[in-house]
Amino acid sequence: LLSNETIGGVATYPFSIDIKRDDDVIVRVLNCEGLVHGDKPGVARFAATYDIIAAGAGGQVVVRRTFTAPDQSWDGTNFSALARLLSDDIAKLSEDIAANLPK
Repeated sequence: LLSNETIGGVATYPFSIDIKRDDDVIVRVLNCEGLVHGDKPGVARFAATYDIIAAGAGGQVVVRRTFTAPDQSWDGTNFSALARLLSDDIAKLSEDIAANLPK
């Protein structure tokens, strides 16, 4: 997110009350796993929902989305590769959040 020129900074919870925030983002991870079913090829699966909430008193949900990354092939045994695939999906989630921030 920080490489996005429209985002001046990101603070993570718990943050100081001195920090002025434009929006709060709540992410709920639904799936973050490698799956293997019998002799079928394995897959890396990632999905999350997120809310973008206007910061301040009475913050209103301005965006509510579900992000589902396409399943990616995984050999079912290389857990370093699984971590890399899921990390790539998390990067795609951050891009989706950045693209949906209010202007």
